[in-house]
Amino acid sequence: MQFILGFITPLTLSNPSNNDFLELKQSLKNYILTDQTEKIAKIVRMSFHDLINYNPVTHTGGPHGCIAMKPIIDFRENNGLSEQVFDLQSHVINNFPNVNFTFGDVISLAGKVAVETAYPCMQIKWRYGRTKCSNLDEVESGPSSKINTLEQYQPFLNRYGLTAQEMAILTAGSHGLSAAAADVKNSGFGTFDFSDVYSGKQWIINTLKFNWVRNTSSVGNIQYETYLENHTTFMRLPSDLVFFPTVTNYSSQSANHIQDKLASYTHQDRSAFDQDFATVYSKMLEIGVNNYNLVDFIEPSNNGICSDTTQDDTTPDDTTPDDTTPDDTTPNYTTPEESLKI
Repeated sequence: MQFILGFITPLTLSNPSNNDFLELKQSLKNYILTDQTEKIAKIVRMSFHDLINYNPVTHTGGPHGCIAMKPIIDFRENNGLSEQVFDLQSHVINNFPNVNFTFGDVISLAGKVAVETAYPCMQIKWRYGRTKCSNLDEVESGPSSKINTLEQYQPFLNRYGLTAQEMAILTAGSHGLSAAAADVKNSGFGTFDFSDVYSGKQWIINTLKFNWVRNTSSVGNIQYETYLENHTTFMRLPSDLVFFPTVTNYSSQSANHIQDKLASYTHQDRSAFDQDFATVYSKMLEIGVNNYNLVDFIEPSNNGICSDTTQDDTTPDDTTPDDTTPDDTTPNYTTPEESLKI
């Protein structure tokens, strides 16, 4: 007997082939499409949180599916994820009872499929071969949404092997998913959406264009909100606006350079941002794997390029930003869909 996907399974399972992963990819696509609005943002969050505590010094954490195990699933940073984690496990076990997928590979591939479902002209390079969860000694140590300087981000970037610019691109693409949001019950921020369309480029445009009002969540955490003419409220986290120093009057030459890079995407076809996000997201999925025995996933090409005309990334006409805050600015912290929120 052995542990696979967090459950005891027979030893008769076969090791997965590329064809098995092609079938798994299609199955995950069908699974996500059963409730696309709910599952996409949640699975993308899960794909990062499975590796969020990677520590190259202690050799703990990494994308091995340990998020499905206690005590890790109960970490505060994973609030709101457990139902989706176990539902994904059940889906794969029920549909592939004889294939020895590790849950690290399942979560990682599910993240790829979720992003490609949201951004259908994007194709993310992916490799399989992550080992199963064998060490539960990882410490809850992911970056906080309260981060408000690049200096505070740097220890995490060092651990992950990412640059600040790459983290900015990851943030824009992930928080640019329609219905991605913060839930005060999970993270202490919110509860408002980050975006209402699937577009990292549009998330950047809105961040630069809208008037962001500093406010506090119901538990006292600083967050930034914008109030639109149709009474929609969007929000940004302090860790979002680290990369937009002109928005918060944060003085940092390095952050200015990152904002300039992000702003440059707003003057290009959306494919410019999408391709860079696909590259960085692929890199993120391999944080903590040390390249051991990973195998290139071979799949048909979908060309991987979108233009502004092939996928809508505009906000509705009635979401023109209102530079004045409505008289009643008391936020409503009731969340309609907890499963979407960080």
